[in-house]
Amino acid sequence: MPRQIDELRLFEVVTELFVCQGYSGTTTKVIAARAGVNEATLFRRYGGKAELVCAALRDRLEQVPLRSLVATDDLAADLVQVVEAYLQTYRQVGAVFPLLLVEAARHLELRRALEVAWFNIQAVVRIVAHHQARGSLREESPLLAVSALIGPMFVVGLVQRVQPEMPLQVDVEAHVRGFLEGRAVSGSTQARPGGSW
Repeated sequence: MPRQIDELRLFEVVTELFVCQGYSGTTTKVIAARAGVNEATLFRRYGGKAELVCAALRDRLEQVPLRSLVATDDLAADLVQVVEAYLQTYRQVGAVFPLLLVEAARHLELRRALEVAWFNIQAVVRIVAHHQARGSLREESPLLAVSALIGPMFVVGLVQRVQPEMPLQVDVEAHVRGFLEGRAVSGSTQARPGGSW
């Protein structure tokens, strides 16, 4: 096996295994075999499994669409953008977000990767807080609102770990409409995607 590491491929393998097998089921032996790298080379380069998994997850999570979200003054468009970015992120890294939250509670060594995931979630929290400050969304914990917006997709991601054939299909505008019912402040001019409902 070559000593040169294709880090992009390696990190993809680690992420795929993490999503499919969880942290405990992701072994350096399987990672090395799938990535075409000597296991000893992995240990020399990364020190151990925890460091490798955290490096891979941090790298992958630093490149997801959620990371670059910015609030505008259009509530509905911002929420559609959030849901679409989450779905793109899911297509890019699978159920990493929900699984990392579960696994980091059991394996404290994963908290370094969780920091990057949390940074991405904070981008969404800032968008919600922005619209609450503008009076477009009702006052509640911004994190609770974010959980209501993308939480259903988190759950589907976890279910797909045991039922991989279950598709994650979301009518984004309908999802945002459902979220806004009961959350949009009456009279908000930017609460409806397309203005038709």
